[in-house]
Amino acid sequence: MYKNHLLQYALISTVFCFFHSNSLYAASNNGTILIEDKNTALNLSNGVVWTLKASKRNAEEEENQNLPVTTELRSTFSTINLNNSTITFDKPTDDQYQILYVGPLPATEQSAEPNTQNVPQQNRLTLSKVYNATGNAKVYFNTEYSSALAIRDQKTDQLVINGNVSGTTTIYVNSIKGKNPPPNAPIPDRSGTPLIYNKSGISLIQVSGEANKDSFKLANGYTTINNSPYKYILIAYAPEHSRHNHNQNMFALYPPYWDFRLQNAYLDPQSKVKALVPQMASYLVMPNALFSAGFSDINQQNASLSNLRTMSLENNNNKKNAFFLSSYGNTATLSPKHTALEYGYGADLRYSALQLGVSLGVLENQNTTTNFGLLGSYGQVSFTPKDMEGAAKSTLDKWSISAFSSTHHQNSLYLDTLFSYGRVKGNIKVVDIGNIAKIG
Repeated sequence: MYKNHLLQYALISTVFCFFHSNSLYAASNNGTILIEDKNTALNLSNGVVWTLKASKRNAEEEENQNLPVTTELRSTFSTINLNNSTITFDKPTDDQYQILYVGPLPATEQSAEPNTQNVPQQNRLTLSKVYNATGNAKVYFNTEYSSALAIRDQKTDQLVINGNVSGTTTIYVNSIKGKNPPPNAPIPDRSGTPLIYNKSGISLIQVSGEANKDSFKLANGYTTINNSPYKYILIAYAPEHSRHNHNQNMFALYPPYWDFRLQNAYLDPQSKVKALVPQMASYLVMPNALFSAGFSDINQQNASLSNLRTMSLENNNNKKNAFFLSSYGNTATLSPKHTALEYGYGADLRYSALQLGVSLGVLENQNTTTNFGLLGSYGQVSFTPKDMEGAAKSTLDKWSISAFSSTHHQNSLYLDTLFSYGRVKGNIKVVDIGNIAKIG
């Protein structure tokens, strides 16, 4: 039924080989092979990057046949061995997402009325390891995120494994913004509490055999969707929590299965508030850190101009240019009015800087003396957000240059005027990734 699936291979260092029955097939770099049998073992190693593309012919055939969800746009392999290599689902066109199916096809898959009884335990024990990951194994999915929809209505690439899993695979998600909003679906839990059963979020991977919660993990532990600030995590639902929800099951016989779902993270089990990504705490406290550093700059500029006026009065006959150099800084603790559940974050702030100034000239008249010159400073402002898991210390470089005039009246009144330009440059850091965003 499903023939001529188009497999395109992007090879990095070696020739890619796979076994088909008793024959060996090989493709040269960037080769293309047509597979016409499902009894195929796929072996990827030595840094191979394989892009799975859906055949246009298959997409048209399946659209006309009104096939069940378990066979729609599906590529099937008997086993997959992924060793330091990558599987990438090609970007969908016309909302056509793909299913990569691994393991034997159920004998009753194409029956009109699927058996809703659980597969007997003795049958499940005979499942073999059909998906094996070693080294740095990675899979890239395309996902149009939704929540609480039946499996048929979810728009995402999926990996379905009818058998046992070994090793750990790192998952990457390419979020796609849909043209139309998803169909209405019941909200599984209006309290916002994460569910015991697999109802919320979207299903990326299902395993009918043996697996564990670390068989598939999200790169860096979390991701974002459509550039939103909220954290999405991969939750592994064990068979005892997934077997009750048949409208999420990809297997024809509805066996107990592992369900790895992309879902919102929450700040605590009883909270209605979605968790933010760690860098958001840095974004929220950064304006206060820069304001504190700028205030220190102004204080030091005032002190430097005050010293310049004093020198001018003490050396009334000295008209030469004056240079001055000073170091300064401050430390502070930022305490928010709101709690972390209200997205309020404190921070430890530190600023250290060096200032260089020069007086370029003096203008005197009967009652006033005016000094003209330039001030330049370089400093580092660092801040470490509090009450945010995964946030790290970030350090920004800060440059500024100012043109000044300082006018002193003989009755001790004075007026300081500065025209300043500054620039900030650096990186926002988080614990697991390091540099996550560039500033300046």
